Amino acid sequence: MYHRVLTSAVAILLFAGFAVAQNGKSIRGRIIDAQTGMPLPDANVFVVPEGPGTVSEADGRFQLAIVPGMHDSLHIRFMGYRAATLAIASTTDDLQVRLQPRTVLFREVVVTATREANSAANVPVTTEVVEVASAAHATRQTVGEVLTEAQSVFVRENGGLSGLKTVSLRGTQASQVLILQDNFRLNNPQNGLVDLSVLPLLGIDRIEVARGGSSAQYGSEAIGGVIHLRTLPPPSGFSGNAEYTLGDFGTDIKRLRLGHAAGPVSTVIGYGRVRTNGDFEFEDASRQLQKRANNALDRREFFLQAEANFSPTLKAKAFHQNVVNEQGVPGSLSFASTTAKQDDKNHLTGLGLQWQKSRFLQLVAQAGYQRLDQTYAEPLFDFKSNHDVKSAEFILHNRSQLHRRLDLLYGVEFSHHALESTDLGKPKRDQRSAFVQAEWRHGHARDNRWSELLIMPALRFDDYSDAGRRVTPKLGVAWRRLGAVGFTARVNAGQSFRVPNMNELFWPSSPYYSGNPNLQPETGSSFDGGVVLQIAQHGNWQAELNGFYSTLDDLIIDTPDATGLLMPQNIDKAKLRGIESALAWHSNGDRFMFKIAHTYLKATNESERSASRGKQLIYRPQDKLDASLGWRAAQINFSVSYQFIGKRLTPPDQLGNTSLPAYRLVHLAASREIAVSGLRLQVAGAIHNVFDKRIQIFRDYPIPGREWRLTMRVGR
Repeated sequence: MYHRVLTSAVAILLFAGFAVAQNGKSIRGRIIDAQTGMPLPDANVFVVPEGPGTVSEADGRFQLAIVPGMHDSLHIRFMGYRAATLAIASTTDDLQVRLQPRTVLFREVVVTATREANSAANVPVTTEVVEVASAAHATRQTVGEVLTEAQSVFVRENGGLSGLKTVSLRGTQASQVLILQDNFRLNNPQNGLVDLSVLPLLGIDRIEVARGGSSAQYGSEAIGGVIHLRTLPPPSGFSGNAEYTLGDFGTDIKRLRLGHAAGPVSTVIGYGRVRTNGDFEFEDASRQLQKRANNALDRREFFLQAEANFSPTLKAKAFHQNVVNEQGVPGSLSFASTTAKQDDKNHLTGLGLQWQKSRFLQLVAQAGYQRLDQTYAEPLFDFKSNHDVKSAEFILHNRSQLHRRLDLLYGVEFSHHALESTDLGKPKRDQRSAFVQAEWRHGHARDNRWSELLIMPALRFDDYSDAGRRVTPKLGVAWRRLGAVGFTARVNAGQSFRVPNMNELFWPSSPYYSGNPNLQPETGSSFDGGVVLQIAQHGNWQAELNGFYSTLDDLIIDTPDATGLLMPQNIDKAKLRGIESALAWHSNGDRFMFKIAHTYLKATNESERSASRGKQLIYRPQDKLDASLGWRAAQINFSVSYQFIGKRLTPPDQLGNTSLPAYRLVHLAASREIAVSGLRLQVAGAIHNVFDKRIQIFRDYPIPGREWRLTMRVGR
């Protein structure tokens, strides 16, 4: 009933009529950063005294209709920049408004939570942007390490640089979190997962975490949300960067990245080599110190990107990423191996074209190809397996500005996945999808304050060759007010789903286990809402409070039949609810900052036939707290971070233990950058797990104790 009502409401909003624009004078212009020349999307533009308003588009352009004689001034406001006021009588036909930036920690950041460039404060989705190049991340080497302290993100780690790292978002499983790179899907269709330890940072600029169900925009896997890796921006002129990192356990990392821009074409090329022995100490069951064996890693990374601006309205971008990973597989402490090896060869190629012909035709076309080739061998048992996944994807969407208050984003997606596996044979999957999303804005200026209401319904249709069809709705609403105090309130309601992966569908039958080709998609219904308060007094403050509630049905669980044969079945249910709170402060001049973020999660098993009904799901900590403090003194940036992870329930071990204890970790980091003869020299050091805690995030998989790293970087 809920699904039908929500779908109907979204459909009505998507295709509702809109008002006809008033006659009068139109003011057109473009808003840019005065220092960089980059466009500023979603800047507030309104006339005073009280009159109409609008927001700038993705390229910074705006158009505003006014009634001559009723208004005298044009006011432009964008958080993080000094406001500008222009006399309407002196405006030209095509304004160029240059806003001067000022020091504000919470400057609105362009994100893709709505499948289109937008500002973080202007979307209903709760979004966090993690800057890869920040001083606190200077010695971190993988996407998994960078995401560890993001709010409501729980990285499950199997130990060290080479250990498997998967992610849980708001209590969902790793296969229920969609991971993208420049809009291309990274989730492996064979198992639904992404190993974050194999995702390099060589070509990544920032990581955007959009929390909450997003299947209406992105389709399958986006039950918990979307983690989006955004590649590097184009360079200006020539740039180069060489870095060397060394650290505990034989860690030795070298990277080189070069960039060049000539006329309309810019390129970036990078290469990296990551090696570590991974032989950290851990405590065994008798609390004796042992060294982790067969945990070495040798990884080679390559990244190439090119962008071309053929005209102000036509742009193209292409990138290729190649990762060759060779590592030992030590196994769990209960079933350790000193001989098992795993080789991964991952290739991702993407091509995109953007054409902004008019306000009705703003077309984006993307095509991508991904290959995931994994080989596992255990010589001790003369066992070897290989899984080779090839995926092709095509995305086409267009944005039409039907009215100054109404935008429509619509498009199609097609993908083909083919697996060649020593275990599963040669299954294939085809996907055909279509989506539409409306953005209706109504802004109002009063007493030099701007308020805006955004209503964003979305609807998506997915057709899978092996998992049936789904129609997924979502409705998001956001209201914000800007002035001396900024305030944003937002709420979302929607459906989400995950199609069964190829292992669950097609695993060959044996006396002990079999796949199930009759599986249905896992489904979820979610509701979340929150408020954000921003104050620029005695520094810059931001406080945020969110609540979320999700029900998951038809969860796929391996279940024995009457003969004892294990087979995945759609039998489980779960509830995920929680509260996210965060407080951050940044001093004027950026000399001091702190942030504290807490997530309370109640993730319970709701299966009627389960003896664990009402209990917390395994490996979901009820509490996660991240706190960080940073300061700059004597031209050195210092940071200290603290993390608390609550107790996690687990399946019982051989001694009958059913949980892992809570743990607390402290990390220290410092960096200094100086300029010498036109070059930038940076030295960064970090100590992770300062107090040498011996912990396990996942049972029988210890993680390193105290670990130091030193990174030296030179560039221009």
